[in-house]
Amino acid sequence: MRRFTDNNSVIRKDSNTSSIVNQPYYKEKEEVFSTPKITFLFRNDETFGVEVYQNGGTEKLKNDGGNEWTPMYLSMVKGSPIIGESAKSDYRNFPNYVVYDILKVIGKPVHVINHMDPKPKNNITVKDEENCFVVKTPCAEDRHISEERIMAAFLKIQKEQVEKSLKTDIKSVFISTDFALTDFQKAVFLKAASKLKLEILSFALNY
Repeated sequence: MRRFTDNNSVIRKDSNTSSIVNQPYYKEKEEVFSTPKITFLFRNDETFGVEVYQNGGTEKLKNDGGNEWTPMYLSMVKGSPIIGESAKSDYRNFPNYVVYDILKVIGKPVHVINHMDPKPKNNITVKDEENCFVVKTPCAEDRHISEERIMAAFLKIQKEQVEKSLKTDIKSVFISTDFALTDFQKAVFLKAASKLKLEILSFALNY
């Protein structure tokens, strides 16, 4: 069972953010890298995984449950965030304590989210000029979690998964999705990664 602890570091505007966000999508050409190439994978079915390209071969890492793909659910049922299969199980009985359908709404204005069809069941609000997911907690108080912190929780799990496998710290990754990201969505990823002192080298679209 993985838990995510909030990092209260302040996000500062990075001069490199604009250039990375505006990079076009491309199909990455396979090359032999002298060091491992780490790619964080995200799919439109709201699952995520990790791929490592090293010494001419590619491997998808497995999570603690032995699966290559982990559902993007974050549960607050026990007070602190829990991610993955356990969070998905919590959703069945305590949906108001769980954040889900995350990739469908991040980087979108609240007025756009409210007019989506079907409308997402997550409670999204704006607090301190940031989109926040509103989720219940055991202390009977609703908690507002910014979309950057939500994404940082998943990136942290992926980062830990790689570091456990490779037995070394990682500082940079690629992001690959099977759906097109807007510049606003890329910005959410970049801000989330900055919370972990992680650099996103580029975004790739891979169907």
